[in-house]
Amino acid sequence: MSATQSSTIKIWALTDNKPGHRNQLEGLLSALSEYRHIDIKWITVDRHIQGLSNLLTGKNTANTSSDSPPDLLISAGHRTHLQLLALKRSLKKPAVVLMKPSLPLSWFDLCLIPRHDKINQTRNVIQTTGPINRIIPGKQQQADTGLILLGGTSRHFDWHSHSVVQQIQQLVKNNPHCKWQIATSRRTPEDFLTLANTQLNSTNIVTPEQTNKDWLPQNMQRSEQIWVTEDSVSMVYEAITSGAKVGLITLTHNKQNRVTEEMQQLLKEGRVSSLQHPASLSATSLPPLNEARRCARLLLQRLDLQ
Repeated sequence: MSATQSSTIKIWALTDNKPGHRNQLEGLLSALSEYRHIDIKWITVDRHIQGLSNLLTGKNTANTSSDSPPDLLISAGHRTHLQLLALKRSLKKPAVVLMKPSLPLSWFDLCLIPRHDKINQTRNVIQTTGPINRIIPGKQQQADTGLILLGGTSRHFDWHSHSVVQQIQQLVKNNPHCKWQIATSRRTPEDFLTLANTQLNSTNIVTPEQTNKDWLPQNMQRSEQIWVTEDSVSMVYEAITSGAKVGLITLTHNKQNRVTEEMQQLLKEGRVSSLQHPASLSATSLPPLNEARRCARLLLQRLDLQ
């Protein structure tokens, strides 16, 4: 059913306004709008305690007299879960959560959970390949364009700026005609920038202060290849969704864990490459990854909202 053939679904989207959680919500909502007309009300959840109070009392403090009740409640971020359940109780409407909740799964009508959280698919669980994101697959990638996305300090990996710079230098050497951009993050250590400014002086370096929320999606869509430090799980999956050829800039593992295992799984599947495994950067037989669209279809089916 196309969006133009269906009635409107009223959705309340609960957010803690953390960029990653907001991106997941925007990605799913955008995909839902491809199948149904949707009317979105955004609700910012600032505190756990208000959600707990509402859940215990059955009050609906997010509603006002001018609001008609929603057809669907969706949230992302642990801070939003109690308020989501309070609204579910008050309004008797289905509640969808976009992550592994810290509360029992059975309390939610539908949970969209990345596979690296190792939750089996059940009646109310949809396992996703990575976090849902708002990237639209690019159809006009520009030849000889490359994007390098850097994370930084992480509990799962040790960051060594010299190693990261050396890998970037190797990428530049391997692709002499490619026009590269490097985007740092707020986690990227200062010593990387010091090294980069002296050893990567021919490459354009962009800091978070020089970008806005649309910079990354726009540049992903037109890049032929994207390389991401493997600590940045969300950016790895955004890069894969964009349709570009994707490579990992490797870091030292602190220990084996769900994040390091997920990166190894992507290498094994051939969805990404690394300098140590360059062959996997060639065209793959895997279907394109667009988890927002896939999950939007499944959500409408499971909750009988088609």
